[in-house]
Amino acid sequence: MHRKLVLYSFLALAAATTVYAGARPLLSTYTQAAQDDYVRRLPGWSGQLPYRTFAGYVTTDTEEQTALWYIFSESSGDITKDPLLLWHNGGPGCSTTTSFFQAFGPFNIQYANSDTVLHENPYSVHQFAGVIYLDSPKWTGYSYSNVSNKLMNDSIFGEEKYRFMQGWYKKFPQYLKNDLYLGGQSYAGHFIPWTAYAIVTGNEAKQAGVEQIPLKGMILFNPLTDYPNYDFPGYVTYHQHSGLISDVTAEWAREACTGGGVDKFMSDECTQARAMMSKESQISLQTNSANWNEKYIIAESCPKFPNVSRRVNAVPSCSFTVYDSGSGVPNLNDCAGIIRAIYLDRPSVKTALNVAVGLVRDPYTSCSEPEESLYDKSNNVTSVVWLYDWMIKKGGYKIWIASGALDAIFPHLGTHAAVRSLNRTLTPPSWHLGDADAVPWWVDDPSEPSNVGVAGLAAYYDGITFVTVRGGGHSIGETARARTQYLMATYLSKAKYL
Repeated sequence: MHRKLVLYSFLALAAATTVYAGARPLLSTYTQAAQDDYVRRLPGWSGQLPYRTFAGYVTTDTEEQTALWYIFSESSGDITKDPLLLWHNGGPGCSTTTSFFQAFGPFNIQYANSDTVLHENPYSVHQFAGVIYLDSPKWTGYSYSNVSNKLMNDSIFGEEKYRFMQGWYKKFPQYLKNDLYLGGQSYAGHFIPWTAYAIVTGNEAKQAGVEQIPLKGMILFNPLTDYPNYDFPGYVTYHQHSGLISDVTAEWAREACTGGGVDKFMSDECTQARAMMSKESQISLQTNSANWNEKYIIAESCPKFPNVSRRVNAVPSCSFTVYDSGSGVPNLNDCAGIIRAIYLDRPSVKTALNVAVGLVRDPYTSCSEPEESLYDKSNNVTSVVWLYDWMIKKGGYKIWIASGALDAIFPHLGTHAAVRSLNRTLTPPSWHLGDADAVPWWVDDPSEPSNVGVAGLAAYYDGITFVTVRGGGHSIGETARARTQYLMATYLSKAKYL
């Protein structure tokens, strides 16, 4: 535990102010393409940005004229050695730009006095890593394409991100020397393993003129893994034990939906059982219509309001102080996405972020539902657990999966069951407790009483680690920020244990 105190004290000290380690390379030493993407200012922030930041496009398909938008902030540490993280949100179709302005990104965003204010995030991972936040697939956030009738699936998404990284390294070739990790949350639990597959197989092909991407591992938060076989059974048990559905309905759902793979899950009886679960818990199958939030079960849902209101900054009937400045304590409602959408839809913000206005969707939408013609929705019920096994057997990749204990969408019960199905040998640390398959991990932060003590449980297996995060919701980085920062710092280091 002493090591944890030392590491966390270092991070807390670094969070007080951004101090760069060593001289920064002159911007003029970057490629012209990178210089063209340099972000000089952001509305709501006064003066120079706390981290050197770039934003722009990488073309992934010249025939379709598909270009994926990214925003990248460097580490404040040693940028020649610090790891690089490619981060991705879920959906599919949810913009990752929102993570840049919350979670473990450089900024907290606050709505105050009819204006948006940015504050430096004391829990940013940019203190020890550079992070690329990618809007993908092509209909997401600020990304765009001139072709809208090509059916996409998870493996195609992975190949698209592999092409993105090849193009990104042409802008930033100096980062080919840094270790690369892939990360994402929710539906990115499918995107990221397929991206890893595309990168590993691409590296093995050793094609002339194609860069060897220095991939070292992947970290997933609350991932979709295998919905019929693991995620949904965990969903049923979690809702039952949380008092959100009756025991009778829980047993019906298990009987009607589980134990028979995709076919049983897609049956009429299962559909009826799931509808009853939704009715009992007051969650619509289409929209979150309850006064509680499945993403963070102790939170309130934010009232819905139309895009036209957002365009004129109309404030709905819930608080817009997403975080008290610097405290890291979240408001217990679901309004964070709305305030970010308001900000990211502003013309001045789009100009600052080098957005291709006129080519991207208008207005900006945090999550864009894909058209039926764009996305093969059968991927929702396919499994990626075999890809975990494939990467483990390839060897040398650090694979961690973290679940927020308060996430009711992809609860930790199902995710851990998926990990257990790999039948990997437990490799617990010396302080493990008897025959338990998980041990506690700690984050000690004297300045924030809610973050003192046990931060969750960790199960260490040969080739893969599963972690729960106490107090974490579907977006762990927004709901358990000190713990997320420590988790990411440990994962991106050479350490094996939290």
